[in-house]
Amino acid sequence: MHKECVFNELSLLEFDTRFHDGTMLMEKLSTLCKIVGATQLSMWCEVKDPDTAIGRRFHELYYRRPNKVMNPDLWKKVRRVFDRAADFSAESGETSQIATELARSLSNSAGQGLARARQLRGLALSLATADHWMEAWIPAIDARTEKAARHAASEAHLAEHQDWAPLTYTERLRIALATSQPNHVDASQYKKHMNGTTNAQRQMNADTPKGASQFIAERSGNSITHAHIRAWETAVLDRVRATDDCVVKFQGGNTYHVFCDLGEIVGYEGGFGEATSWMRVEWSSGSVHSHPRRP
Repeated sequence: MHKECVFNELSLLEFDTRFHDGTMLMEKLSTLCKIVGATQLSMWCEVKDPDTAIGRRFHELYYRRPNKVMNPDLWKKVRRVFDRAADFSAESGETSQIATELARSLSNSAGQGLARARQLRGLALSLATADHWMEAWIPAIDARTEKAARHAASEAHLAEHQDWAPLTYTERLRIALATSQPNHVDASQYKKHMNGTTNAQRQMNADTPKGASQFIAERSGNSITHAHIRAWETAVLDRVRATDDCVVKFQGGNTYHVFCDLGEIVGYEGGFGEATSWMRVEWSSGSVHSHPRRP
């Protein structure tokens, strides 16, 4: 199914270099396209035209050479995404209160991206430059004849559009990670994953039919602390954000189990006592804990 994302050019108007990093905002928008599996990103043709009012604003933000503050590699990545965007000509301006209020700045050619998204039942995407773009729907002035436009400026908004772009469990967890700060619960609070003072004792405790998995007690003469375990948990969640090489299993509600191979021994698997480099990190409404375990 064709799924078109449309750039909302109105969100350029609130861009202010004092408060926004343009490259990061553009990268966020291209990430939203990728998550929903858009087959096309389109932009109103005047956005790329430096001889138009909105085009000059876009060029000021987008085509200038990156300065020392910007990440040159990220800038190039974002440029490739927007350079491939399809152009469309304006047919009619958007009839929303926001577009009407901003129309004066666009020579009466306001809201073409929002209008196209509404007409094609696509998804409008905005730079997160103002509070009125931090909504999952942009309503029309006349709600009797026009439906609200699907809209997103952050991952959190995508949860409102599951019927249009169903998300995988990994993508849902990424949204949860992007919208909250994890609270790491120390393994010792569970009173079963750090039993024993040596590696040998912990392996023996894990090597029983109903034994709980055990984290290693030390490595190269250095004790493994809660800080080490939190670092492992953070590494797993960072990999979920960036790659698809971890196994994500949905447990219902807002709970996920993430299995990831860290490439180094982290403990002994319960019921077997075998050394393993795999961890199961359990995320539940922002609280995180873990133990050694293969998928």
